[in-house]
Amino acid sequence: MHAVQIPDPLFIEAQRAALANGMSLEEFVADAVQLHLPDPENFDHRFTPEVIAHLDRIAADIDSGGKTYSPLEVDEMLLATKKAWLANHQS
Repeated sequence: MHAVQIPDPLFIEAQRAALANGMSLEEFVADAVQLHLPDPENFDHRFTPEVIAHLDRIAADIDSGGKTYSPLEVDEMLLATKKAWLANHQS
């Protein structure tokens, strides 16, 4: 169990809201926090219209004969990118 300090007016308001909802203060605060945390199983919030449009452009490019990459080519590119990043960020 952890303790969290909040300003008195907010604490009083949380107590009132918890009581009005038939919850303990701990249940109310936990519920409020949970509402603001992303669901680790739901990635819908990452698929904005811009991201979907970008993916659609990639798919259209591939459908029209654009360059594709084998898993080996992808692994090699990722390894090269990782090495370059590490070389640029070593202290």
